[in-house]
Amino acid sequence: MKTATPERIGPHEAARRVFAERYAEARVLFLAGSVIRGEATATSDLDVVVVYERLAHARRESFSCEGWPVEAFVHDPETWEHFVEIDRRRGVPALLRMVIEGVEVPEASEFSAG
Repeated sequence: MKTATPERIGPHEAARRVFAERYAEARVLFLAGSVIRGEATATSDLDVVVVYERLAHARRESFSCEGWPVEAFVHDPETWEHFVEIDRRRGVPALLRMVIEGVEVPEASEFSAG
């Protein structure tokens, strides 16, 4: 027997809420992953890269927002560069791909272009 999937708000609106409610002090949030590539399924999550001006430590967080599971990769420019280099050495540019393919929330800026 199939269970009904609860209705969710759109991924872009959910990302805006995540930014406003959880990461308002960040400079930018990049919404990435299957929802941006047009490959989302009923069980897809929101993959977001959050970039602050400065952080003591990078972190990864998992939580829910408006019916969406969210995987957040939280960085500043220094930690982002460090993890991109680790990915490059492994030959798996996952973090870099998320930012390149991602949609900027709340909007594109000079900071996010850098």
